[in-house]
Amino acid sequence: MTKTGDQAAPMRSYDPQVTFAVGERLDLGPAGTGTITEVLAWSAPPTPHRQSLTVTMDDGRLLYFAAGMGDQAPERDLTGLPAMLPAEAAPDSATGWRAALARLVGQQVPLPGSRQRLHIKALSGEGVQVAPGNDADILLPWRGLEAARHRLQERGQLALVDLETLVPDLDANLVTALLLALPGVRLETKPATLYWLDVLARDETICFDIPLRPVYLSKSFVTIPSEAWSALPLSPLGEHVYIPVIMGDTFTMCRLSHRDSPEEARLYLRGDAGQSLREDCQEDEVLRFWPLRNTRGEFVALAVERAT
Repeated sequence: MTKTGDQAAPMRSYDPQVTFAVGERLDLGPAGTGTITEVLAWSAPPTPHRQSLTVTMDDGRLLYFAAGMGDQAPERDLTGLPAMLPAEAAPDSATGWRAALARLVGQQVPLPGSRQRLHIKALSGEGVQVAPGNDADILLPWRGLEAARHRLQERGQLALVDLETLVPDLDANLVTALLLALPGVRLETKPATLYWLDVLARDETICFDIPLRPVYLSKSFVTIPSEAWSALPLSPLGEHVYIPVIMGDTFTMCRLSHRDSPEEARLYLRGDAGQSLREDCQEDEVLRFWPLRNTRGEFVALAVERAT
């Protein structure tokens, strides 16, 4: 969430004669639209106001243009621009992270683990320039940022302690603040872990149905059938683990207990998930459960919805 009062910059048409500022939105005609993420000024004559613009396009590409050339600017003609651009492959949803960050340039985002906010100052080919609170600017290089993004995309989850090990030269809280710009990424605080829901896939081969009994509705738990135990990260007998449960629009860390006398596995639906169970479900309805797995086939979360 950006700071209250921050407004997106209005769209301007590209004109090489005039000057621009970081954070402005730019219309490049047939080439599309983007956000100016870096401005380099030329102080030497004969064009003292000349600029080199880095534009992060809405599809994630980085493009470069000249501006501020006044009467020395060539005649503007954008009709042939798309054919002149580098023939690079369209970026995937992860590379679109740069476009998401570009739209935050000039704004402030929450900084995990701190009451301060993180000011997104500029993007360039080298990385992202940020300023935590009132501190000096810091350049976070793409190499470390992309390593963190790749690990999160591959595994669907990334504990902050693991992030610190992965990019020891970067502040994990700063990297986390930028990763939260990715659509579908959320941060759970106990323990501090990032989850990227959009990269998870349902395991349709191991879905299971649970008819709701009165005790389930009153006590906000369900008993997991034994044939589904192997699909879940069940703890040793007598212990429990917390797993993410996605139920409707809710995301809740719920306790999965491996009980004895008699042996059973119980999933306690707490918080928003428990409230949804009590208020939206009725006796004899059936809930359907799917494991959500990452690209490595590992369990990350459990999806729940009413069976039709």
